Amino acid sequence: MFHLEKNGYKFLAQHGIWSRADYQDISYSDGDYEEQRLARIIASAKDISIFSSELRNQCIDWQTLYHLSSQRGNILRPFQDKLRGKVLEIGAGCGAITRFLGENGGQILALEGSQRRAAIASSRTRDLDNITVLAERFDDFQTDEKFDAITLIGVLEYASMFSSAEHAANAMLEKIRGFLKPDGFLFIAIENQLGLKYFAGAPEDHLAKPMYGVEGRYKSGEPETYGKVAIEQLLKGSGYHAVEFMAPFPDYKMPTSIITERGCKLSEFDAGAFAWQTVAADPQLPAMLNFSLTDAWPVIFRNNLGMDLANSFLIAATVADYPATDANILAYHYSTQRKPAYVKETIFSSDNAAVNIHYEKLAESTETEQGNYICRIVDKPVYHNGFPFSFKFVTLFTSPEWRIAQVVTLLREYLAHLQLLLAGKGHSTDLHQTIPGEFIDALPQNIIIDNSGQPHLFDCEWAAPKPIETTYLLFRTLNILLRQSARVMLPAENPEITRQEFILQVIRECGFTLNESELNAFNEQEIIFQQQVTGLSKSYLDVWHPDAPLSSGASSFSSEGRLYYRNGEQEFTQLQSSSFNLKFGQTVSHSLDVSVNPNEKHYLRLDPSETSGWILIENLQVKDREGHVQWSLKDGTASYVDLCEVCALEQGVLYYSNSNDPQILIPQVFIGQQITVNVSLQMAAPDVVAQALAERIRSHALTESELSQLQQAQQKLTAELLELKAKVDSQNAQLANYVGHIQVLNSIINDFRESTSWKVSKPLRIAGGVNLKLKKANRLITGLIQKHGMKAVAQKGMYYIRQEGVSGIIARLKQQRSISVLQENLNLNTVPAASISYDNKTGYQLKPGRSGYCYVEPARPVDLAERIAAIESKPFFSIVIPVYNTPLDLLDGLLKSITSQWYPHWELILADDCSPDPQLQQALKNISHPQIRIIHAESNLRISGATNLGIKAAKGDFIVFADHDDELTVDCLYEMALCIEQQQPDFIYSDEDKLTEDGDYTQPHFKPDWSPDTMMSTMFTCHASCVRRSLLEKTGLLRSEFDGCQDWDFVLRVAEHTNRISHIDKILYHWRIIPASVASDIAAKPYVLEASRQVRVDALKRRGLQGTVEPVTEVPGYFRVNYHLTGTPLISIIIPTRDNAEVLRRCIDSLIEKTKYEHYEVIIVDNGSVAETTLAYFSELTSVSRVKVIHHDIPFNFSELNNIGVAASSGDILLFLNDDTEVLMDDWLERMAGYAQLPHIGAVGAKLLYPGTQQIQHAGVLNLQCGPVHAFLRHDSNSPGYFMRNLLEYNWLAVTGACLMIEREKYQKIGGFDESFPIAYNDVDLCFTLSQNGFYNVVCQAVTLYHYESISRGLDLVDPVKQERLFSELRRLYEKHPNFYQYDPFYNVNLAPNGINFDLTA
Repeated sequence: MFHLEKNGYKFLAQHGIWSRADYQDISYSDGDYEEQRLARIIASAKDISIFSSELRNQCIDWQTLYHLSSQRGNILRPFQDKLRGKVLEIGAGCGAITRFLGENGGQILALEGSQRRAAIASSRTRDLDNITVLAERFDDFQTDEKFDAITLIGVLEYASMFSSAEHAANAMLEKIRGFLKPDGFLFIAIENQLGLKYFAGAPEDHLAKPMYGVEGRYKSGEPETYGKVAIEQLLKGSGYHAVEFMAPFPDYKMPTSIITERGCKLSEFDAGAFAWQTVAADPQLPAMLNFSLTDAWPVIFRNNLGMDLANSFLIAATVADYPATDANILAYHYSTQRKPAYVKETIFSSDNAAVNIHYEKLAESTETEQGNYICRIVDKPVYHNGFPFSFKFVTLFTSPEWRIAQVVTLLREYLAHLQLLLAGKGHSTDLHQTIPGEFIDALPQNIIIDNSGQPHLFDCEWAAPKPIETTYLLFRTLNILLRQSARVMLPAENPEITRQEFILQVIRECGFTLNESELNAFNEQEIIFQQQVTGLSKSYLDVWHPDAPLSSGASSFSSEGRLYYRNGEQEFTQLQSSSFNLKFGQTVSHSLDVSVNPNEKHYLRLDPSETSGWILIENLQVKDREGHVQWSLKDGTASYVDLCEVCALEQGVLYYSNSNDPQILIPQVFIGQQITVNVSLQMAAPDVVAQALAERIRSHALTESELSQLQQAQQKLTAELLELKAKVDSQNAQLANYVGHIQVLNSIINDFRESTSWKVSKPLRIAGGVNLKLKKANRLITGLIQKHGMKAVAQKGMYYIRQEGVSGIIARLKQQRSISVLQENLNLNTVPAASISYDNKTGYQLKPGRSGYCYVEPARPVDLAERIAAIESKPFFSIVIPVYNTPLDLLDGLLKSITSQWYPHWELILADDCSPDPQLQQALKNISHPQIRIIHAESNLRISGATNLGIKAAKGDFIVFADHDDELTVDCLYEMALCIEQQQPDFIYSDEDKLTEDGDYTQPHFKPDWSPDTMMSTMFTCHASCVRRSLLEKTGLLRSEFDGCQDWDFVLRVAEHTNRISHIDKILYHWRIIPASVASDIAAKPYVLEASRQVRVDALKRRGLQGTVEPVTEVPGYFRVNYHLTGTPLISIIIPTRDNAEVLRRCIDSLIEKTKYEHYEVIIVDNGSVAETTLAYFSELTSVSRVKVIHHDIPFNFSELNNIGVAASSGDILLFLNDDTEVLMDDWLERMAGYAQLPHIGAVGAKLLYPGTQQIQHAGVLNLQCGPVHAFLRHDSNSPGYFMRNLLEYNWLAVTGACLMIEREKYQKIGGFDESFPIAYNDVDLCFTLSQNGFYNVVCQAVTLYHYESISRGLDLVDPVKQERLFSELRRLYEKHPNFYQYDPFYNVNLAPNGINFDLTA
């Protein structure tokens, strides 16, 4: 039919679908269990037609409703005539829409990205020969066919998740346009980003977060919906000329009514009635909303906002200008939840402002109808402009503090209307007698009150076989109205009244006699009626719930509990389970007998419900044959999934389930005995919940005595705080006094240096100075020998003599002296009196002096249980670990570290990758922990494949990654759970250390917060890490082609789909160093080196970036990314200067001679130079075309000078460069600009060296306790530094303004340099501001320059005036950026507070 074989597709007969042999599924599903259940239902059904009563009887929850309901096809019924040619359905799912398209006629090609879903769709249409199902990604789909119609039902919003295009939705729409015939139509159904229900508090459909779409919080790679204006622009921008909108209600998923744009605006047509009457029919609507949608919709439509705020859109788009529907159509209404003989379409149209109604049967039934009720289509129906009388009831029921007397008043008004209608047809108006059967449909929703207040019957299609009692009609009225009201509020005078009590009371107060048995008889009568109409079973239709509270909103779906048992290593399955039905507010008891064979282990699990909500468990016990209790829920050892314990009550324990799959895992293993599981529970009624919450509030209430104690403690703390403040003020005053003394002493020293005696004694001082220097050198050399040994110092000394001569030795001694002075100033050499040490043999010890790094296991909090209970999100972790020939002692250490976790909600999946070691296989068989599962690969999959096998078997919300020979700290999962609760991340990583072969802790890696460029330089996140499982649908799983660096590749892909990445700055993982391990040496496994390069090559390709992954020459085994420039942007180099002719000449000469990149300009900003040599040099530069000198004679203000330079420049990229720098490399501009062009990058810095040396002047700025300082100051430029920070491109909070590059657009966005920082910290302020605006700063370590530091201004720390100015600007810096006071996200709090070399805390 479509000749798919020409495009490389093959027919898979076992699935009934076409696909490619190498096709890889998209990772999108409702879950294995749900889709397998759907497959079984459809495969076993005899009637799979769109109106199948058999399938509708299976609609017991959202999944079955969505995939099986006859309502799904309604969304395309307005376009039936356009869907009878060649139709391409994109996103067939499980075949609900496919079935409609097939029955409608035409040749249908159904495209579905999931093979399993495609097979289910094929099964749903197995009796139709006009449907072809193809498993393929739309991005990869190719065909020469042209289609009359293409459908996108709930698909466009996912475009960015399954497309690599930069503008995925545009790319999809443009590709679709290429598949359409010139007069073809594209039909789209999609949620409205600005739908009214989302303003009311309904969560965004795809991400389950309230207000997420309304506030425009969508991120790249997430599903995204659009408002009306946005999607119309999107379609027209993709080449579609005509775009028609319709509004389906309650939404496009389960539409019963569809309104056109004309229908929304025509004043003679009450379109709002279609909206408010379907509110209660939305199965996804939350129970609690911010306001009543029922009350709001009429107001919305009266203000012509019905289409703009519709919950969903149905859109017809075409390249041509043909309309998709008749312009006179106002609305469609579908009655399809019925037997085929009764389904119909109601079409409302307008001709010269008159509203017309037309009924159309949707199916011709061949079955013989049984039943006495008569269905008739009204001939020539009349439209009455007014409102349905039911609106009064529904708005009353949804109003707070309504009174039963008000209902009685409305009911009497309804009876008066009924009498008028009876009289109009010549019938008796005595309502205490029976009334004609044709009035069985004369319900308030079928009575229209016109503008003059007169009632009119509308759409009364049913007639009873005999006269009916008025009380039965009243029962029908109230029962249906209560269900039609989206949420019934509590009545003021009797909030606990039941449904039965309420109906009896209001009917009796209307003057009728009625008892409970008659109500039950009416319910049976109603069920018989509905069975004839719908064909559904009695159990499905019995929604009376007489004893349920009036406001409970009891669901029409029954709930089910299930007890599971499994043998040994099997999975829990429904084949080994026993189910029981739950009743609202009624205790249900159930027992399960399990026979356990000798030496066979049995595990148990209870799923207390299949819906979210309140559950009261009165008893859960396991007994042996003699009736002795072997385990009880009261033991407190159970593990919970999606189930939160609220509090204990007299009758049991109240829980709240936050999903449709809550679970209680019974930890005890039962071997070789007959056991019986007993459970008693109920779906808790509101009065039970209210009692529980009240009890919990009372338990947390403070007594007067406790409150008094707290107040006294507060007063004491306040007094202590005031005392401390007084001490601080006193110390500040002393400090100011000391500063004054220092300034006086400096003045005296200066006067003394100008005296005659000082000048006369200069020769003596020189001799004394040489002697003093020799003494200092002697002390320094002695200290070096004590620290490093004589041999090492001698070898180093000989090396520097050969390389640099005696001057080199002197320079090195000066460097060591500078470092020691700096360390003394920052208290880095302060030796503690004692410190904790650890080794595997002696354990923890207190030793004198500094003992190096020591990991100390955290103490278990005494209130741990309460802390865990307070974690509302209760994340469930699946720890996935591939194992292969794991040494047993290491496996034992791993398992002990996991089973010792403080946090209880976890499972461990060990994925055995066909290990040939028989001892390991036996050890795996011996594992009997109920939270540990072992799965076995059928063939060796290697590390990625085995990990993926474990991930696919995982049930957790989050996947935790670990290696088979490493260990987690006891608080690992607890800290992750806290992080999830507080930050809602998609990915988490922590700090880590290493375990030596002797079992000692070493090499702690205290990491920065998320740093995207660091991630492209080195795999720094490592362990422990976990990812939200739902994110895997976007990222995919691990990829075997990158084995050795598969986790690095994975994290890079994670970062492309989310920015919710959290770092826990605690050691949560011990990474074991073993021979040939990556933890031991990155070059230990040669294939790892190539993999580490390829992950970045692939990331560049995936991100659409040009660059080279090149080796780091200083250290073998490492690579860096050299980003290529996009285009040839003009780079403006801005250099402030004043009377520094020779210094400036050296800078300009080196720049012109060395720089290979041609497209740059130099803006020299002269700050009032007067020296003749400088002015002469400026004259020379007039002949250099790319150099421009501008003059700005003001008191020195570095910020203002740079801003003036920018105003005079023309470049897309700005480089701020000090005049005392010297360029050393020819490709320096391209390398820096490659980074500057990245969208996430703010400032780019370079490595600056002291002239003529390899000593670092700048490699990045740290924001430490003492303030901003240069990292690795006077460090060797070629040494790696802490975890390669000195050689690789890391993100830093700030870079120096001596050489700082930034794109002009970003510079302008933040307002440039802050001119209130004239001299110091202006560059740091700029970088802080960039960071606060979401940009990352980076140091390009591959670029080096010389920096003749502060030649023009001198050193600020020498002059007292400059020193005071420096401190003043530092205070102002933190006043402006209080969030960065003593905080640097790219430094770690576990490091020394002033550790410029990333020193460990003593």
